[in-house]
Amino acid sequence: MAFGIEARVPLLDHRLVEFCLGLPPDFKIRGAQTKVLLREAMADTLPPEILNRRDKKGYPTPMAVWLRNGLRQEIRDFLLSPSVGEPALLDLYRVDTLLKEHASNRKDLSWEIFRCVSCKLWLQLFSGEGSSVRDEA
Repeated sequence: MAFGIEARVPLLDHRLVEFCLGLPPDFKIRGAQTKVLLREAMADTLPPEILNRRDKKGYPTPMAVWLRNGLRQEIRDFLLSPSVGEPALLDLYRVDTLLKEHASNRKDLSWEIFRCVSCKLWLQLFSGEGSSVRDEA
């Protein structure tokens, strides 16, 4: 957030955070509804369309675009090049199909590709293949 505007500064006060951490879970989440106590406290102030909105997305990254353009070849090389001694956890034919389908722009398969990358990185890190990754951390 070094280059963004944080509009929730009052919610970051350590006394408020400590108070909220001590609340029973039912005051924070009830079923699918989050921020229960805050929503109830603001019910007379905010209009229902703001109070009950469900379309908030946070800070999305353009992962789909990156995987079709700038990172396309690098991710392809990483996923389809097996490392020495690496167990075959990923079906390379299926991964290749995922990459091709995503690149064709017919489907957004960025999350599936991201999961494959995460899985392979995890495997390298914890199987001894990623000693350079571990050393840099």
